[in-house]
Amino acid sequence: MNIRSTLGSLVALLVFAGSPGRSDEPQGLDRVWEIHEGLDTPESAVYHAATKSVFGANIAGKPDDRDGNGWISQVDTSGRLLEAKWFVELNAPKGMAVSGELLWVSD
Repeated sequence: MNIRSTLGSLVALLVFAGSPGRSDEPQGLDRVWEIHEGLDTPESAVYHAATKSVFGANIAGKPDDRDGNGWISQVDTSGRLLEAKWFVELNAPKGMAVSGELLWVSD
């Protein structure tokens, strides 16, 4: 089993584990806000409780290039872009996690 299929299984497990019980009512998501300006090839986002904000990874080019063009953006919980290029000079950041007050980024 490769890492990609392992992650796919983990995502599926998390989705099903977090799903409510069966209901006759249709389930869905409501869009609260959406942001486009200031981003370039956004890939993932994660909520960071210590700063009460959302951090988003921007590939800004091809997903496998080592070009230093990628960055992390910071957005508040109402969808206002706080800092378009909060952390810069990444290659093609994909995937993030929070542990305590730390933001981990896979580059």
